[in-house]
Amino acid sequence: MLFALGVISVGILTLVYGYEILLFSAPPPAWIPWLKGVGYASGIIMLGTGAGLLFDRTARVSIRILLPFLLLWTLSRVPVAVADPGREISWFAIGEIAVLAAGAMVLFARLGGVRAGSKAQLAMSEYGLRITRILFGLSLVTYGLAHFFEFAAHTVSLVPPWLPFRTAWADLTGAGQIAAGLGVVFSIFPRLAAASEAAMLSIFTILVWVPAIITKPTESNWVEFLFTFALAGASWVVAESIPGMRLGSPERSMHASSSVE
Repeated sequence: MLFALGVISVGILTLVYGYEILLFSAPPPAWIPWLKGVGYASGIIMLGTGAGLLFDRTARVSIRILLPFLLLWTLSRVPVAVADPGREISWFAIGEIAVLAAGAMVLFARLGGVRAGSKAQLAMSEYGLRITRILFGLSLVTYGLAHFFEFAAHTVSLVPPWLPFRTAWADLTGAGQIAAGLGVVFSIFPRLAAASEAAMLSIFTILVWVPAIITKPTESNWVEFLFTFALAGASWVVAESIPGMRLGSPERSMHASSSVE
């Protein structure tokens, strides 16, 4: 439900504030045909599929539409990182959408209703979910690194002013996100690592962005607030999909504990 509401929120942001502020990590070329139409169609897709996920009758078709859209959105940001691989923000731009895609991949495995033997069944297997978790974990690493590179000063400014040692808090949360990402990638208490990231993003939403939109309801703050909320929802979905396990124990298949339609 949190993920669905987050997708709805991002769709609304796209329609209200324009597609440029969300869909692209760099200004898109003006020569791209139907750019404006594609942008607003993207907002409608997110709004519609997010709403569809809230209801059993429409959840299956909604996730079948939403997942390809989020994967394409993630891939659309890869050229920026290829063109400037030494700039951390280029990788962060991929990671922020990849987390949404990872959440959708988990839900596709549960709700997609793919028939046995089809190519898409790979996404429903433990192998497919493992790839999803690696994508999620690497994305969290880009979040943490952002605290130490171009976003460093901005991150410190977001720490609530009533907290002492604001720079230390910014560095600590960045290190925590890197640790969470590596924990998921290397299966070191992966469920705890993913849940810790989800909790951090939820706390950021409440402690950082709720006061921001109350005191200064600017376009930028609304985008950050609702997008962080969406990322938190996606992170909770991924965390819930990881079986509980101890360090060094074999990972149990998701299908051993739950049935898939």
